Amino acid sequence: MLEQLYQGLYNDGHFTGSFQDFQTKMQDPEYRKRLHAGVVSDGDFSGDFTVFENKFVEKQAGSTVDPTMSQS
Repeated sequence: MLEQLYQGLYNDGHFTGSFQDFQTKMQDPEYRKRLHAGVVSDGDFSGDFTVFENKFVEKQAGSTVDPTMSQS
């Protein structure tokens, strides 16, 4: 999903860096808030910020608990 967002922004001229640059920018919560506001304003996305985060922000490795592991 993130690559599709990048391609749309890149094709529209809203982001001119590489996909790797975009991934780095997307690690900044303030950048994501501004990006969300922009895509909503342009009519390209209609969900709230939480929906945006769930759809486009890749979860960090190790940030979830494996339910098969014991929690002792």
